[in-house]
Amino acid sequence: IFKHAVTRDVAYQSLLAQRRKQLHGAIGRGIEDLYADRLEEHAPILAYHYARSERQDKAVEYALLAGDHAARLYANAEATTYYEHALTMAAALPPSARAHCSEIDAALKLAAVGMTRQDIERDRQNIERARGLAEQLQDERRLAQALYWLGRLQYVLGDSAAAIKYAGRSLEIADRLGDEALAAPPVNLMARAHHWSDFAKGCHLIARSVEQMSRLGNKGEEATASGFATMLFAPTGEFDRALAYANRGVELAQEIKNPFAEAAAFFYRGMFHDQRGDWACAIDDYECARRVAERAGDLFRTYIVKFWEGRAYARSGDASRGRTLVEEGFALAERIGTKFVLAHGKLSLAECLLALGEPDAAARACRETIALAEESGDRFHAALGHRTSAESLVRLRPPEPQWQREILQAIRVQQDIGAKPELARSYASYAHLLKNTGEGEQAKTQLLQAIDMFRRMDMGWDLGRAEHALRELK
Repeated sequence: IFKHAVTRDVAYQSLLAQRRKQLHGAIGRGIEDLYADRLEEHAPILAYHYARSERQDKAVEYALLAGDHAARLYANAEATTYYEHALTMAAALPPSARAHCSEIDAALKLAAVGMTRQDIERDRQNIERARGLAEQLQDERRLAQALYWLGRLQYVLGDSAAAIKYAGRSLEIADRLGDEALAAPPVNLMARAHHWSDFAKGCHLIARSVEQMSRLGNKGEEATASGFATMLFAPTGEFDRALAYANRGVELAQEIKNPFAEAAAFFYRGMFHDQRGDWACAIDDYECARRVAERAGDLFRTYIVKFWEGRAYARSGDASRGRTLVEEGFALAERIGTKFVLAHGKLSLAECLLALGEPDAAARACRETIALAEESGDRFHAALGHRTSAESLVRLRPPEPQWQREILQAIRVQQDIGAKPELARSYASYAHLLKNTGEGEQAKTQLLQAIDMFRRMDMGWDLGRAEHALRELK
């Protein structure tokens, strides 16, 4: 009834603190009675009133509910505010099993919507405490979730070995409880963590993850799992299966109107075109992914996409544009505070520099690529670093003699992990390097091997270049 906000505030402050608490509690109870069948809709105002009443426990309950509602609408910033509020209030409640469960739940939900460097450190601390509380309560279900999120954070920070360790412990608990919904996230995480080091294991796990998410009816996670399957099957040359997963990911993400899943799905489909050598299509999908991610405020996806998009531009003949994108990606990675896929970023920079006629700088970037990849157990990008290093060393004046050791190391690793498209490209690269050093017959042998693989995998762009190189040799 007050006509002016100042008058209202003066009247409010004139009430005794205890009376204010009673009135806020009465308002909360009144809203619950009036809208018993629409509590989620009124969760924000209920959290507001109960936070100012004597029922802080109910404030936590409604703050979590409000956060859940915002998260389902993909309003992650709004969800973060509610979950942070719930976590702060839960931690301040008198110790009890219920209060500890609320604190654990708030920490887990908050981690699920985190996106910045500050979020990663905040979430690590919160989840470590949540794990301790779950162990204290002997709550295995919540413990499994906490272990999963600790692994997920390690994955984002670029430590795949630690991610696999945590995910394995989470999965062990889920399997013991016979809870498929609880098992699905760590299975997905293990598939991701094995991505650049063990394609066979990663493919097996991601296929299981997609099936689990489909059975559970979780279209959001099925979309991202389907998309990620593309990143596992495409580098092994299983292009038909990879494309089916890629298209399914885009279809599901658009169906549920989830911008985060949609950005990921376009990125993964871009990866399919990338491995196939369809650079124009790859760039189109990468640009779609980047635009969707930028609109959603998804800095993590944006910086990842810039690395792959930059390499695609370099491959398609616009290395200057590629270099700009890669450098923008590094700036975002620094802002977020992660080493995740930085090996690919350095590789992309090396390829851009080489295309721009800077072999010295490219060779340095290759050394950084290899160091970062080996640190995180990323054999895929370590191999690409060795190959681009060989290409850079041959371009130096005079050429560095260790180029042959570098290209052979790339080939050995790619043979070992089954990275067939890039292995074929390494054979073609080796042929080019042999030709430049006067070894025409050996170059022909390598080219014929590359051409056979390109033809069997229907990699048209690479096949055309290799056939042209073979004609020049003759």
